[in-house]
Formats: sequence, C-alpha cells, structure tokens
Amino acid sequence: MSEHKKKKNPAATMMMTSLAYIVLGIVTVVFPQKVLDVLCYALGGAMTVYGLFNIISFFVDREGGMYFELVIGVISTGFGIFALFSPTSIAAIINIPIGIIIIVDSIMDMKHSLTLRSLGMRKWWIPFIIAIVMIMFSLTTIFFTNIFGALLMIALGIALIYEGVSGFSLIILLSRYHKEYDRNQRMFMGAVTENYVAQQLAAKSYDLYYWESSSTAELDFVLQKGNQIIGIEVKKGEHVRSRSLGVFADSYKPAYSIRLSLKNFGEKDGLKSVPLIR
Repeated sequence: MSEHKKKKNPAATMMMTSLAYIVLGIVTVVFPQKVLDVLCYALGGAMTVYGLFNIISFFVDREGGMYFELVIGVISTGFGIFALFSPTSIAAIINIPIGIIIIVDSIMDMKHSLTLRSLGMRKWWIPFIIAIVMIMFSLTTIFFTNIFGALLMIALGIALIYEGVSGFSLIILLSRYHKEYDRNQRMFMGAVTENYVAQQLAAKSYDLYYWESSSTAELDFVLQKGNQIIGIEVKKGEHVRSRSLGVFADSYKPAYSIRLSLKNFGEKDGLKSVPLIR
C-alpha cells in the first residue's frame, strides 16, 4: 500500500513564521520585562528537559550510550535548573538566542533577495542590504549589549517586528515574480515550438498562413492542400484544451484538423492528434 504524504508549502511556513515574529515583537516592545521573564523560564525548562532526556537515554542504553551524552545531559540539566530558580541571572544572556534567530532569518532574507534578482527584480539589493544591516545589528546586541542598556529588549522586539514584515513582503514579491517568470517561460517556449513547426512546414514547401476570428479564436497555421484547407494548432505541452480549432472547424468545415502537442497519436471527430516528438 502506497502512502501519499502531503506536500509541504514553504510559503505557508514562511507566513506563519513571519506572523509569529510580528506578534512576539509587538509583545516584546509593549511588555519587555514580562517577555524577558517568560523567555528565561522557557529557556530553563527547555534545557532541563533536554538534559534529562540525554541522561535517561544514556542509562537506558548503556551499551550504545556515550559518556559525552551523559556529560551534555548533566550540564544542560544543571543549567536549566539554575535558570528556573535564578531567571535574573539568565536574563543577561537571553539576547544571544534572540540575536541568533534574527541573524539566521536575515541570512534567509539575503537568499530570497538573490532569488528575486534571478527572477528579474531590479531593486533586489534593497532587502539584501537591509538584511546585512540586521545581521550587524544582531551581532551588536550579542557582543555590545551595554550600547542599548535597558532598551535592549525593546530594540530586539522592533527587530523581530521588522523581520516579520520583511518576511511577508518577500513572500508577496517572490510569488509575484515567480508567476511572471513562469508566464514568460510559457510564452517563450510556445514561441519556440511554433517556430520549430513553421520551419518544418516551410521545409516541405507549404505556404504558411494563420487564422483568427472576429472574437478571440485564432489558429497557428492554416495549410492549403489541393482544394482543402487544414487547420493546425500547436501546443507545447499535454494541456490541449482550446476552442479555436472548434470555431475554425464549425466555420470552414475542413476535412480534418491537426493538433500538434506532446500527446500521443489519436483521431476523434475529424481532429488528428500528432506528437511533436516521435
């Protein structure tokens, strides 16, 4: 039995992360001390659980366990318990994990900026430079905390808000430029395919004509073969839905029409399907 796993949506993940940054940033700016206390307790609890897990894993699997795992477990547990009972001592270093988070997210922003560059965005360098500035700011909050003094948590909150807003903006820009890039690629490949078919028909000494109706229907090629006309539609892929051949057939009643695509040979209701690649 085959299992179908749901495909992850990176854009949705980025949006949720950006929203979390904005919410956490706003709360940090409004309630800097309370957020600091909560983060200290959260860090202490996480380190305690992580340490105990390593210690238990070592004693449960004595044969496969490593003493390094035990040492890490003891140190992590000790640090976690210390943080839980003395959160004010941990408050002085809580800026380090927050700063690291901002640095990692800024590096991702730089990567997305380069993606926008490859997709043709002219001002891709603006979010790229801002990301560099955010990295420098985060490094300052880690190594030179005295510069900010009591405003350190507020500064980090503002940085988190920016990272969230920046994340949303980059998601929108990436989605827009990806769609535009895909559309241009489809148009380009369609033109290349039509040009290839035109060259093949011209090599067989056919005079090349096209047809368009008074509405939106149009046909890539119309050939004259004796007293008959043949409509030819070119599709670069396997998606061949189109009303143009039907409108042409109803208007001129050709003996048959031809659709060139990646689909296999076939014939139905006077329409012959011919693959572009044999």
